[in-house]
Amino acid sequence: VPCCGGSAAAQGTLLEAAVQAAGCRTAASLDGLDDDEVAEQVECVLEKLYSGVDDGWPASEAHLGHSGTYGELLPRGTRQLLAFLGRLLPVSEEDLLVDLGSGRGRVLMQALLTSPLR
Repeated sequence: VPCCGGSAAAQGTLLEAAVQAAGCRTAASLDGLDDDEVAEQVECVLEKLYSGVDDGWPASEAHLGHSGTYGELLPRGTRQLLAFLGRLLPVSEEDLLVDLGSGRGRVLMQALLTSPLR
């Protein structure tokens, strides 16, 4: 489950708890899932977490087409970005991720769920 270093157990536990709380997967563990399957679970959590938040949001994907138009990263793209950064320099719980974007915090939420970053 980890994308970029740190404790796989700690990262997996938080993501597994979020997946279970959101009702995205009935299995207790995410062990054995490939990157795409993990990304699907993250996407499910984000959809549940943000349901209703996009109502009235003028720049929603429904109004602009697929997510790339607005520039918001999808879970698979975020995972690839975090993995790339982790290969450049492994990260730990001491590292801080700051997102200066103008989105809805999905990149930060995914980083929290899948990496040791704060």
